[in-house]
Amino acid sequence: MNITLDFTKLQKILLREQLHKLIAELITDGDILSQLAESDDWIVRKSIVDNINTPKEVLSKLADDNNFYVKEAVALNVNTPNEALTKLANNNQQRLIILAVASNTGSSPTLLTTLSKKCDMDIRSKVARNTSTPKEVLEKLADDRSWYVRESVAHNKATPKEVLEKLADDRSWYVRESVASNTSTPEKTLKKLLNDDNDSVSSAVIWNPSAEKLFSK
Repeated sequence: MNITLDFTKLQKILLREQLHKLIAELITDGDILSQLAESDDWIVRKSIVDNINTPKEVLSKLADDNNFYVKEAVALNVNTPNEALTKLANNNQQRLIILAVASNTGSSPTLLTTLSKKCDMDIRSKVARNTSTPKEVLEKLADDRSWYVRESVAHNKATPKEVLEKLADDRSWYVRESVASNTSTPEKTLKKLLNDDNDSVSSAVIWNPSAEKLFSK
């Protein structure tokens, strides 16, 4: 197979990547960032969203952008105002945007609670993995009908210890394995999982840094 490299195209790609890096990382002036947010180039606008110095009002404005990648970046940005995130989460026509909001640790407890009640298993799973999700919501999701959601709760380091202890008895070994891997899991629970019938679960305990004391006694 003959592969012909299009160096002109490659050069353009590299230049765009350099442009993104310049805008996203090196520009700190809010006024300049606000002006660049008006650019016709979506790469420039996305770079603005990725810049930690971008004013919140600019992020709110870009939440209405007509480009998916710009809008998704806004949904993932922890600095995006909750009002804008809520608006994005209410757009049922763009599921991937809602998933991004659900995984954003900057999303408010109220918004995450609302998203935890969605019928979409993947959205509930994103909420379950979010370390900003309220503990009472994690407790409820620990009883979710989907093992995939319960596994996400077990993976979350912010999950209450009593919930992790409960999930250590889950019927799904995928869930128990995540409990065994979670550094927040209590030592007594790790000791229990070390004798789990599933090798993947017991092996996860061995690789858990929090289980070192079990092997030093």
